Amino acid sequence: MPIRVLYVLTPIAMVGATVGGFAFGAAHGGTERDELTGSLESMREAHATELEASTEREAQLATEREEARAELERARSRVALLESRRRVARAIAEVDARNFGRAQALCTSAAEPLTELPNASPEVAELGAAIAAHQVEVTRDLGVARSSLVRFGEALDHELDRVPAPVEEPAPEEPSTPES
Repeated sequence: MPIRVLYVLTPIAMVGATVGGFAFGAAHGGTERDELTGSLESMREAHATELEASTEREAQLATEREEARAELERARSRVALLESRRRVARAIAEVDARNFGRAQALCTSAAEPLTELPNASPEVAELGAAIAAHQVEVTRDLGVARSSLVRFGEALDHELDRVPAPVEEPAPEEPSTPES
């Protein structure tokens, strides 16, 4: 074959190979692009599902957090009432022992936990003020000095009944193992 023919056929063969390669690549590239588009769509759907689940979990956690705060507030109220009740009971014991000065100090200190409650009910606030203002009477008849302290104790017991005790969740049961 003459060299001139090669000069003419070579560029034609190169153009043919380029066009064939382009056509082959376009055919296979379209399939790959469709696969990637489908994969991207499935990833977007999975992300949207995860985002929705995350949002629901955040809302659930916010509700649980508010419930825990309310439970903590009830527990603090209950502890304050119990401490005040304990001090009133000790004041009654001091009156019985004819230690009126100590009984007065305990009666005054019994009001402190009630006045420190930030969200105290009006009844608890009034009770705290009454306990703080109370003067233990020094008399031969202990019944007079004792009766007012007993009334304070009963009022504190009544307030304690109004604040629900914390609910303890039962311990998880351990799985039983079959005996051989």
